Amino acid sequence: MNQTIRLLGFLLMALSMSCTKDAEIDLPEYKPTLVIHSYISPLDSQVVVYVNLSKSAYSNNSYAMNNVKDATVKISDGLVTKTLNFFPVLFSDEISYYYIDSTELKITVGKTYNLLVTTPDGKVATATTTIPTAVALKSIESNLVSSLFGDSVYKMNFTFQDPIGQEDYYKYAAYVILKDTVLDSLVSWSGNEGMATYLGSDGNLISETMEVYRSFNFINPEEVPSIDFRLMHVTREFYLYHQSIQKFGGGPFAEPNVPFTNIHGGVGVFAGFNEEQQMIRLK
Repeated sequence: MNQTIRLLGFLLMALSMSCTKDAEIDLPEYKPTLVIHSYISPLDSQVVVYVNLSKSAYSNNSYAMNNVKDATVKISDGLVTKTLNFFPVLFSDEISYYYIDSTELKITVGKTYNLLVTTPDGKVATATTTIPTAVALKSIESNLVSSLFGDSVYKMNFTFQDPIGQEDYYKYAAYVILKDTVLDSLVSWSGNEGMATYLGSDGNLISETMEVYRSFNFINPEEVPSIDFRLMHVTREFYLYHQSIQKFGGGPFAEPNVPFTNIHGGVGVFAGFNEEQQMIRLK
């Protein structure tokens, strides 16, 4: 009986092995797309553009950037056109970039800038953005909400007036700044960011709150930290791109989402912003 069962087992195994074949699937040819990221502001000392190529999801390392080193990158304000220089970052090809000093092409509020990226193999990508005005903070204060074992939570309360006749998209950020007493320099320790839009609120006073977490300072526990707070007035494409990135990859049960892009002939974003910055001493 046992021999019969054993024989049946061998026969079933042999049958299953004889039915197994290696499947060969011809995947469609993948054509890389230009991936471009650039944020420009009147406050920056340089205009910086990152140019990469997308990778197939079936590649061995689909998360690594494929930097483009031989592109021609140009930016224009409609009157003056400048070609950017390539800056290779040692041991980090994926974050190498193209740049031009802002003294060569001034970034000005209200002006529209055009980006053109071309490659030797014929790829062409273009994008446009307009620089918004800076929005001043009317008031800002920080209050300690909780503190336990050196970890603290601060609530930031701030107000600003939404300008009339301009896009109503904002990003606000707060970073805890500590002093590294060994290197004698300031370091960003922790922080928080948020985004909001106030459509139909032209001329209105906006009130917002956000919480900032401060972890225990191992660098120098006696050092009193500050918060670097920034109110950023951003373009529509800046806002939509970041919102779509936050929704992208939301898990296996999330609705399919394609990240927003304003790059014609590629993906990514070319966006303008302006900001108001204040340093707030924490108590």
